[in-house]
Amino acid sequence: PLLLTPRDALAAALGVAAMTVQGKALVAAVVVACAVGVAVVARDDADPPRIAGVEAGAREAAPRPDDGTPAPARADAKIAAAPYVEESGEASEIPASAPVAPHDGCTLRGRVLDADGRPVAACDVVVSSKELCSVVFEERDLLDRLARGEPGYPPPLGAVGPPRVVRTDDEGRFAAEDLPASADAGVAAVSPRHGVATAVGVALKPGAAHDVALAFPPAVTVFGRVLDDEGRPIEGQSVFFMGGRGDGAMSSLIGARTDATGTYRTPPVARAELTAQVQRAGFKFAHRRIERIGPEERGRRVDFALERAPQLRGRLLAAGGGPARLKETLEARGLTERSFRPAVLGSWEDPATVANFLDIGRDRGAASLDDDSWTLSPNGDAPRFVSVWVGRALVASEESRGRLEFDLVVDATKLPAPPKRTPLHVRVVDAAGVPLPDSTVRLDRRFGAWIVELERVMPDPPAAPGLHVFPRLGPGAFTLEASAKGYASRLFDVVIGGGPAAAEATVVLARPAGAVDVLVRGPDGPLNRAAVALHDAEGRPLRSPTPANAEGRATFEGLAEGAYFVSATADGLAGAGRPVRVAAGRASVALQLSAGVAVSIDPEGSLGPFTFRYFDECGVPIHDGLAGGGRTYGDVETVRLPPGPVTVEVLCPDHEPARVAFDAKDGATVKVPLVRKGG
Repeated sequence: PLLLTPRDALAAALGVAAMTVQGKALVAAVVVACAVGVAVVARDDADPPRIAGVEAGAREAAPRPDDGTPAPARADAKIAAAPYVEESGEASEIPASAPVAPHDGCTLRGRVLDADGRPVAACDVVVSSKELCSVVFEERDLLDRLARGEPGYPPPLGAVGPPRVVRTDDEGRFAAEDLPASADAGVAAVSPRHGVATAVGVALKPGAAHDVALAFPPAVTVFGRVLDDEGRPIEGQSVFFMGGRGDGAMSSLIGARTDATGTYRTPPVARAELTAQVQRAGFKFAHRRIERIGPEERGRRVDFALERAPQLRGRLLAAGGGPARLKETLEARGLTERSFRPAVLGSWEDPATVANFLDIGRDRGAASLDDDSWTLSPNGDAPRFVSVWVGRALVASEESRGRLEFDLVVDATKLPAPPKRTPLHVRVVDAAGVPLPDSTVRLDRRFGAWIVELERVMPDPPAAPGLHVFPRLGPGAFTLEASAKGYASRLFDVVIGGGPAAAEATVVLARPAGAVDVLVRGPDGPLNRAAVALHDAEGRPLRSPTPANAEGRATFEGLAEGAYFVSATADGLAGAGRPVRVAAGRASVALQLSAGVAVSIDPEGSLGPFTFRYFDECGVPIHDGLAGGGRTYGDVETVRLPPGPVTVEVLCPDHEPARVAFDAKDGATVKVPLVRKGG
């Protein structure tokens, strides 16, 4: 059957009790549809959706990060957290404001200077905000446009409009008029000669003029040539650069491509150190560390002479020594979908005993089903093991022992069983039952821990207004989100057991009810560098973190009625979180970040990747790696936490979520044992 349930596991593990809110009882409903049967278990005191014509509960939505329309929220479980409930005295510190109009007569003016303080003429100034074009353009996006030489600044898919672009005069001055009000606008100066200078968190108040100064930081252009092992230039080769963020970590920055002479050139990049990488099939992975870039340096040459990688190959054989006939075997068993396409992987660890599935995918090859052969071109030296996988089933493995050509014996008895397929029809309507023709439905297949690995499942083209059909879904866990512009989206957890008859669901979307204003303070006042996240009532993040503006404020618009959490983090400070209740109008919450204490978390039983989540004693998220999609490898993570009782949850693919409660003290080390799924 198709089972849609809220995730109570997290709340139960943290000892957080579900309860009624404001005297309203939680609603539960179970519905059966079609021959397969659709079971829906959801709890909400807001208007529930209709599944197969029967009322049931669902999860409401927060603003979508890409186009300003509502994004999924999950407010079906209300959390008892009385010590943290906002009262009117705290809320009064953040004045309520009406949603902004499309244009509020704001003017943004300023001047652009180079690294030596001289005005920059004929320079593009790009003004972006969620209200103007649904997104704030980041430095990486603008550098990427410079590197590709693309004209203009087209809006992203689903945006309400383009950014505002003006040019500086001979004295470097600019003015952008008739802008929509925004609490968090971004301004960037873009120049092929000087690079990118940005100002984020700019507050634009209705009818007011605002001044901003932009100065290009000292920047360096990296250039060079990429040659093959015989000294010939390679045309069209991508060179990727990682830039130091200042905290010792590296972040993806920019890419450049070679011309017919093998030459590449980046736009000016403001970094003290860079790492350049080149990856090409048939050659070893190459990288160069670019260090000690001085403030006066404007160019650095970095050349690459690629080294040919060893080429491994062999035959795919059956247990008796003949050809494996893998193509015929897969077709006979119904394993013809893309997810069952054989994968050839190289690894240093034995794939039969490795603790983490992701550890074996260092090198990827290909299997030819027409002639039962395989090839693999590693990124570096030859791997120790070569293995063949069908889905998640290991069907062949062999130690290379220095050989470049050897056979792999396929064990057909280890092939996965053919999946049972279930069609799913999702109809999206408004409160009056009218289909929403501009609605969208996303279905993500989940592997391992939530949001650690996702596979997008696409529906067929809409068969009718508001009707979305997924024709062949195999058994598994999914996340289903239905949304439409101007409506609060709904999101479900879906577990499909398989069956031939179609399952049908009707999802009712409602208009959003309110908003949340957040004020973040640090030891020295408002924090304009804090990352603010919105969570559902069970503590899971609903979207990527939003940076606080220059006044330490962040806003989440278009929320459906229900219970939420907000949390904030900042470098060098302990995170904080609080619950908030959204009804009609605006709710407010203030978060105070402190220095806290430094605690080391030591996962045991895997090398990663890990996602770390931290909750206080009432189950309130205070530092959540899921909010930013963070995944790390290594032995120990050091994090700053508020002193006192804390629970850490560590997520790792192919392992059960591990939770440990501890008392956060400065210098403490907390060991978290990880248990592989299935023992």
